[in-house]
Amino acid sequence: MGPDTCSVTLPRFVRTAAFRLAILYAAIFSFSTFALFAFTYWRVQAYGADQMRASLGVEVAALLEEHRRAGLDRLREEVEGRANAAESRSSFYLLQNPAGERLAGNIPPAEALEGLYERRTSSIHGGRQSGGPAVALFRGAVLPSGDYLAVGRVLDDLGDLNTLVLRAFVGSLAVTALLALAGGVLLGAGFVRRLEAINRTAHRIVGGHLSERIPLQGADDELDQLSGNLNAMLDRIQDLMESMRQVSNDVAHDLRTPLAHLRRRLERMLQKTQDSALQDDAEAALEEIDSILGTFQALLRIAQIETGSRRAGFRAYDLSGVFETICDAYGAVAEDRQQRFISKVEAGVPHVGDRELMTQMLANLVENALRHSPAGATVSVELRRGPGGRPVGLVSDDGPGVPEAERDKVFRRFYRLERNRTTSGNGLGLSLVAAVAELHDIKLKLEDNLPGLRVQMLF
Repeated sequence: MGPDTCSVTLPRFVRTAAFRLAILYAAIFSFSTFALFAFTYWRVQAYGADQMRASLGVEVAALLEEHRRAGLDRLREEVEGRANAAESRSSFYLLQNPAGERLAGNIPPAEALEGLYERRTSSIHGGRQSGGPAVALFRGAVLPSGDYLAVGRVLDDLGDLNTLVLRAFVGSLAVTALLALAGGVLLGAGFVRRLEAINRTAHRIVGGHLSERIPLQGADDELDQLSGNLNAMLDRIQDLMESMRQVSNDVAHDLRTPLAHLRRRLERMLQKTQDSALQDDAEAALEEIDSILGTFQALLRIAQIETGSRRAGFRAYDLSGVFETICDAYGAVAEDRQQRFISKVEAGVPHVGDRELMTQMLANLVENALRHSPAGATVSVELRRGPGGRPVGLVSDDGPGVPEAERDKVFRRFYRLERNRTTSGNGLGLSLVAAVAELHDIKLKLEDNLPGLRVQMLF
C-alpha cells in the first residue's frame, strides 16, 4: 500500500488553531501543576523523614530518662513492654549489656552504634525470628554503665507515605490535565464558532451574495472590532462595485437608443440608394450595429440576472425537458457543421428555478462547444441524478479545450482566448452562463476532457 492509503483524516476541530491553543493551555497548566505537586511531594518526603528522626529522638530520650530515674531493671521492663506491644515490622527495640547479650527488645544483638543510622534486621518474638529482614532507621545510645539502647522504625512506613502521596499526585495530575483540556476545548469551541461565522459569511460573499455581512456578538472585543471593520470594508467595496455596474448599465442602456436611430437611418438609406458599393457598406455597418446592440442587450440581461430579481419567479419545472429541447435544437446545427452530437438525458429530473434562464444557460454552453470545435468533433450533453438525487449536467467536446490557467477567466465579461479573438462573438456568452449559475446556486466546474473541455453543472 502507498503512503496515502494509510493516512488518517483528523476531525476538523482537531485541526483548528483553537484546539492547538487548548492543548497548549492544558500542557502549561499541567506542567505548572506538576511542578507544584513535585515540590509538595519533596516537602512531604522530607517532613516524614524529619518526623521519624524526631520521634526516635524523643523516645530514646524518654527511655534514658526512665533509666536515670529508676535504674536498669526499670529500663529493661519498659523496653520489653514496648517491644511486645510493637508491630513486628514497624518498631524495633534493643537493650543489651556491654558483653553484647540481649537484655530486652525484639531484635537480635547488634553493634553498639550511637546516633542515627540505618540497619537491616529482623524482629524476634518468643525467641524466634518473625517476618523477613527489613531496613530500619535507628537511634542508639550507650548508657553510662556500658549497656546499649537502640530504638528503630521501619523505613517502609516512610515509603508507604511517599507512595500514597505519589498516587494522589498522579491521580490529581490526570484530573487536572483533563479539566484543563476540557476547559481549553470549551473556550476554543466558542472561539471557533465565531470564526466559523466569519468564514461562512466570507464564503457566501465569494459565492456572489455581496449583501451578506458578518454578525456581531455585541461583546465589543477584538473579534467584534475585526468583524465591524470587515463589514465596513465590504460596504465600501459593494458601493464601488454597484457604482461601476450602474455606469456600465447606464452606458449600455443610453447608447441603445441612438444606435437604434442610427440603424433605422441606415436601413432607410439602404432602401433609397441604388449604389451597390454604398449598399454593401450600409449592410456591413448594420451588422456592426447589430453586434453592438447585442452586446448591450447581453450586458443589460446579465445585470438584471445579477440583481437576483428573477428569483421571485422561481418555479418547479422539468429540467429533463429543457435538456431535451436544447439537444433537439442543436442536434441539427451539429449535423450542418459536420459534427457528431450525443445526448444522454435522464427522464423526469425536477428542478426549481427560472426555466427560461436555464434554457439560455444550456444553449450558451452547447453553442460555445459547437462553435469552438472543428468539423468531425463530438459534442455530448448529459443529465443525470447525482448523490442525494441532485441533478448533474455535463456539456463536453473533444475540441481544442481551454488551458487550465485560463479556465477561471473565461467567465469574465469580454474575456476571450487569444486564438478566438478573430472569430465572431463578444465574450459575454459564458459571463451570462456564470450569472445564471450563480442565481441558481449551481457550481460550474471546467475540466479536461482529454481532449477537449468538459463543463460540469452541479445543482
